[in-house]
Amino acid sequence: MTKKIKINIDNTLTGLAGFPYGKEIFDNQVKNKLEENDYKYGFEIIFPEQIKRVASSFSQGFFSYLIDKIGYYNVIKVVKIKTSSSSLSKSIFSVLE
Repeated sequence: MTKKIKINIDNTLTGLAGFPYGKEIFDNQVKNKLEENDYKYGFEIIFPEQIKRVASSFSQGFFSYLIDKIGYYNVIKVVKIKTSSSSLSKSIFSVLE
């Protein structure tokens, strides 16, 4: 079964921006929940429903550790993103290319 990690964000926020903020959210809410097998078999990150926009700077900060650890193509293979819309999920990854 794929590990699911739910991100907690202030309920008043509808958009996420900033490299440092993305890195902080990943470091504080995701990184410590991952085990070595998750990097091979995958995991899902669930963003709150109220999030409607994610800036490229946030995505770059959020995924910087993973890209350094396993590389861009492996991130695309093992990480699933669940958001309020499939187009938002795709756009989170598209800025990493």
